[in-house]
Amino acid sequence: MPQGSQQFTPRQLLDAGRHAEAEGRLDLAHQFYRHLADQYGYTSEAAEGRSHLARIGAAGHHPQIWQPNGNAAPALAVDGRPAIAATQRPRHVARRDPYRTGRAVAALVSGIGWLVIAGALSWFAAGAAGEAAQIPALQSLRLAFGVVLQLAGAVLCGAVMVLCGHAARALFDQAHATRELLAITRAKANGDHRQ
Repeated sequence: MPQGSQQFTPRQLLDAGRHAEAEGRLDLAHQFYRHLADQYGYTSEAAEGRSHLARIGAAGHHPQIWQPNGNAAPALAVDGRPAIAATQRPRHVARRDPYRTGRAVAALVSGIGWLVIAGALSWFAAGAAGEAAQIPALQSLRLAFGVVLQLAGAVLCGAVMVLCGHAARALFDQAHATRELLAITRAKANGDHRQ
């Protein structure tokens, strides 16, 4: 870790390690976790950092990425000499959400369900107000037994639509989270093979 006037809190080191790990930069993540465990050994963040070290394989070769003066270590070519333009482009785990359309359809189904519920309850309220207040404009909305059953059925159908929309959204959220975890696992596996 750079030695200088700038100090990082254990939470900042843990977050930086997680971010580096999510980008597939396991060497950098290892260094953040190792510094956290060495310098802040009795904190809960250090305990979590040690578990991350165990998960990413602390026994592997992790070259020093930064120098004590705070500058980045020079990149090395295959033969061990400094490379001129060797830059590592960070990899993003999840570039876009492939389930946008599904989420939109789920939101649409939920929205229609809420509209059906609101419409049925409004009809019921207008019919009840028309009968109670004897308002001529609302007399056509009389609440006969068949109409009340239809309104109850509409509320039930609307509730089912809302439930289906929420279930579909939860399914898409879970699928997206699984894809992100798979991308992190693949990045970790690729990082282990390169070392």
